[in-house]
Formats: sequence, C-alpha cells, structure tokens
Amino acid sequence: MATKTELIERVANKAKDNLGLTKKVASDIANDLLDSIVETLLKGETVSLHGLGKFIPKDKTLISYPGIRPGVPRDPSTGIKKVRK
Repeated sequence: MATKTELIERVANKAKDNLGLTKKVASDIANDLLDSIVETLLKGETVSLHGLGKFIPKDKTLISYPGIRPGVPRDPSTGIKKVRK
C-alpha cells in the first residue's frame, strides 16, 4: 500500500519523464484529484475510476450494534458505550 506522499512521488517521476512536469505541478495534480474524489464522496455520490475501482460513500451512522443507537460513542473493540465526562 502506498502512502499519499509515495503516490505523489510516483506521479511526479512519471510526469517528469513523460510530460516534463515538475514535482510541484505533479503534486498539485495528485492533490486536486484526491480532493475531488473526497468532495464527491462527501456529497454522497459514487466515484468510479475504470481500472482502479469504485468508491461508494457509506453512512457510518447507519451501522447498528445490539443495544446501542447510532451516533453514540463506543469502544470499537468491545462495542460498549463510552461515557462522556
């Protein structure tokens, strides 16, 4: 799995070799692409990139746990409600 920094580095290297772009320009392009994907998902829309995958937004408040209503903080390892102090 590549980190965002590694992904930008790879894009920059390919862009420099193939298109003559600087690392800064490649970084801006990669950031804009990732930001656009996130913005689209936050709007509740699906993003489909041929050859890469399909990103589908999920409403995590709809995940149900026995005896716990959605939106209540819980310990993910046990499912027990967390008490706010």
